[in-house]
Amino acid sequence: MAYTRTLTMTLYNRPDYLKKVLGALSRAAGIERYHIIFCIEPGCPEVIALAESVRFARTTVLVNEKVLTCPVNVYQAMSLAFLETDFNIHLEDDLLLAKDALLFFEHCRTHYAGDPEVLSVTAYNNQDCPPEKHACLARRRWFTPWAWATWKDRFETLKADWDFNYSHGNWDHNINSRLRGERAEVYPILARCQNIGVTGVHVPSKEWGEVFHYNEHWAGRLKTPPVREFVEDPGWSWAPRHLDPEVLARFPKAWLKAADMLPE
Repeated sequence: MAYTRTLTMTLYNRPDYLKKVLGALSRAAGIERYHIIFCIEPGCPEVIALAESVRFARTTVLVNEKVLTCPVNVYQAMSLAFLETDFNIHLEDDLLLAKDALLFFEHCRTHYAGDPEVLSVTAYNNQDCPPEKHACLARRRWFTPWAWATWKDRFETLKADWDFNYSHGNWDHNINSRLRGERAEVYPILARCQNIGVTGVHVPSKEWGEVFHYNEHWAGRLKTPPVREFVEDPGWSWAPRHLDPEVLARFPKAWLKAADMLPE
């Protein structure tokens, strides 16, 4: 039986971001083999029109009858994908993929399918990467919700205690702090994703988004040749970027706490 490649996107009301995201996605190697499932909150006709205009892959466009909220919409999108696949990639409307990002995900789907220590895969990383590590992967005990993927059997372990109503902060925080356990995520040492979301519900200010989300050191900006063979580097460890104390001093303590989204 042929493997069905799926990619889900949850959208709402940011068409300017979405235009850039779809442009990058259209250039990703292998995108023509994917079924893209759009789950869209109602209220922004331009976003709906953009999703309906996609011709570079097979698509399903689902517009919710009412606003479901982010946790419910993500759960809905993943559940729909797993009706036809055993591994799904999930994006939001502010995440740019590099040209070889889908190749990275496909490698991980096969290589880690039988590894119970791996819960998920993410294309995001905010480390500087030396050139000799551009085709290397690593793992960390964390969950990152930006350009991520998981397997159907792993998703089944999350469903019963999914955070639908922000009772545990949000769906992603709930996975990381409660449901993940000791399981890890796999990530590329050279990021294959860029977060351009410097405005939005969970971004306190544009400057905050630029400091804590935006990452200039990624494959899309460096224009590195697409990688088709990835290898895990067991000796690599994640470490946060050094941030200037004067920059950090400009943010209230509550905003700094909100930035605690990556491993320490």
